[in-house]
Amino acid sequence: MTQPREAWIVLDEDGNPAYWDPDTKTAGVFNTERECQEDILNTLRNRIEEFFNGEREFEDVQVSYGYVPCVVHPDGTITTEDCEFEPEYIRELFGVKE
Repeated sequence: MTQPREAWIVLDEDGNPAYWDPDTKTAGVFNTERECQEDILNTLRNRIEEFFNGEREFEDVQVSYGYVPCVVHPDGTITTEDCEFEPEYIRELFGVKE
């Protein structure tokens, strides 16, 4: 990528990226707001199914994710209106070694 691109990012309750994308080796971002919404709902649906299957406790079903527009820069930095997530921080957040 040579130009910054606009995208959407899902943030956890602490305001950090919620997902790691193993294909791009950075935080998971989405092309549209709708994709973000669908992903959050799929996560919730999976957790509900796991609860009914006895694989998850009730307290762990809820998701406190939000999403915001972001810009993905050529160096891998992701910026939102309020934050800047550098690639090193994102890898550290998800425990990924280079």
